[in-house]
Amino acid sequence: MAVDWTAFWRFKLKGWSGKMFHSLVGRALCGIGFGVVCQVGDVGGQRIPLLRQIMRTNKSDRSEAKLKADTLRWVRHHLDKNEVAIVDAGVEISDMQTIGVPRYLIRMALNCTGRRDYLPPYKGRGCRPKWGEKVRPLPRTHLEKVIAATLPDREGTIRFAGRAIAVQGWVDLIPSEYKPGQAPAAFTIWVFFDPLYDKPLVLGTNLRQATPLTIFCLYQDRWPVEQIPLVAKQMLGLHRQFVFAPESCCRLPELALLLANILTYLAAVLPPMPTGFWD
Repeated sequence: MAVDWTAFWRFKLKGWSGKMFHSLVGRALCGIGFGVVCQVGDVGGQRIPLLRQIMRTNKSDRSEAKLKADTLRWVRHHLDKNEVAIVDAGVEISDMQTIGVPRYLIRMALNCTGRRDYLPPYKGRGCRPKWGEKVRPLPRTHLEKVIAATLPDREGTIRFAGRAIAVQGWVDLIPSEYKPGQAPAAFTIWVFFDPLYDKPLVLGTNLRQATPLTIFCLYQDRWPVEQIPLVAKQMLGLHRQFVFAPESCCRLPELALLLANILTYLAAVLPPMPTGFWD
């Protein structure tokens, strides 16, 4: 079950309190935000999303944080036993644990951290340790000093699409804000060094028995959810809207997302048709 959040930007819409983070600008801007939940399947050899739910913002609180929390709660109650919630960056492990999503896979930041769920040995001086050892999957630089990465618990290489991808893993971690024994559950961090990309892919999950190849393939199946907003905004032209009533501001994007899913299916099952720019 792929989960995503998108916004139809309305920078000059008066009386609208909702804002969403704009990645190009680097800050939150006025927009109509939606949570998009879809099931990813296969039609004619193409990976196709099937809409399960479109979440609109709450009237009393149109913040992005509230929208994400409401979407994840819906996912929690509708996630089947053979499904995994796959989420891109913008959600923390602690959010998934607080809401109680049973099975999840999220993309984490390059500077993410975790802690061991046990105390380090006492060194014989000073106070006894109260926090687990901090785990840094990747090295970083702070004040011109390099902070080394933590040695991985597991290492290996997977084969995917004819290329070798190095993998490192850290298991039985808890969020950094918890002390040992206080976290709701443990999780695992996997880092994939794909030769096609300059930066590694960092994924966090609570799927303890899943192999690195399974984790990597699961995250690849998240991308079809991006097709729905792409068709709705760029191909159908709904990135520009001229409705102003609060209900219409939500209803028109919802209709566009639904039609985008239908058109994506039709494009997969119908033969190719030549088109011109006037279409």
